[in-house]
Amino acid sequence: MVCGVGEPLLLFASPLPIYRRPGTRERRRRDLFMRFVAAALLLLAACAPEAAPPAACCTATITAVVPAGAPAVYLTGNLAGLGPWRPDALLMEGEGSERVARVTAPRGSVLEYKFTLGSWEREALGPSGMVMANFRLAMEDNVSARHEIVDFKKDVKEYIADWKGSGVKGTLRYWTDVASRFLSEKRHVSIWLPPGYDQDTERRYKVLYMSDGQNLFDPRIANTGVDWGVDEALTALVEEGAIEPVIVVGVWSSAMRGPEYSPWHRAPDYARFLIEELMPRVNAEYRTLTG
Repeated sequence: MVCGVGEPLLLFASPLPIYRRPGTRERRRRDLFMRFVAAALLLLAACAPEAAPPAACCTATITAVVPAGAPAVYLTGNLAGLGPWRPDALLMEGEGSERVARVTAPRGSVLEYKFTLGSWEREALGPSGMVMANFRLAMEDNVSARHEIVDFKKDVKEYIADWKGSGVKGTLRYWTDVASRFLSEKRHVSIWLPPGYDQDTERRYKVLYMSDGQNLFDPRIANTGVDWGVDEALTALVEEGAIEPVIVVGVWSSAMRGPEYSPWHRAPDYARFLIEELMPRVNAEYRTLTG
C-alpha cells in the first residue's frame, strides 16, 4: 500500500477520467502522482553533471605556394578534420599558385600538417627535392602560415624507371604490382644486387628478405624522404670483410601493412606469400644459394 491509499498506486496504469468531475479519491491520486513526478525531476536535476563549457578554439590560415599548373592540393594532419593523416583529407581553396585552407583547433593544442596531391605517393617536396618534415603550429591564438612548395613527388613508377637517380650502390631492379593468391593487395618488390653481381656470373648469393621495401634504398621513394641506407651498410660490411655479399629483396608495404605484420591477423598469409610465391620466383630469376 502507498501513503495510506487503499490500493496500490500504478503510475501510467490507466488515464485519468475526463468524462466527469473528479472526486476526492481521484484528486488525491492525481496530486500524489504529480508530487512523485516533480520529486523525480528534482532528483535527476540534482544528480546530473554540470555541462563543461565549450573549449576555446582558434583558427589557423595556411597558405601553400605551389608550382604553376599544380592540380588539386590537399592538407592532411593530426586533427580529426585532417584525417587524421588521411592524404586527401581537406581540399585547399584556389586554383592558381596560392592554395589556402583554414583549420579550427582547440586553443593550446599543436597542429601538425603536410601537403599532398591526394595520396602519400604525391607528397610535397622541399627545396632539397626531398619530402619535408611535418609542419607544426602552436594554436595559442589565431595564426597564419605560408609555405613554398617547390614540387610534389612524381609517380613512383618514374622513380623506378630512373633507379640510378637514387644514388644506390649496386643495382636496383623492380617487380611492380605483384599479385598474390594469399593477399588482397598488389605490391611492388625491390631487388638489390650487390656490386660485382653482373661481373662474376658464376657466383651465387644468399638472399636477405626485408619488409617495407620502399624505404630501403631510394630517398625519393622512402616514406620519410630518408632511405634506410641498406645498400651503403651492406657494401661497407662486405668491404670490411665482415659478411659475404648478399641479394636483398624488399617487399613494399601496402594499405594492409598492420594486419600483414600481425601474427593474430594476416601475418600467416603474408608468410605464405613470401615462402610459396616470392622466394621461388627470386630463386628462378637470380643466382641464389638454395637448400
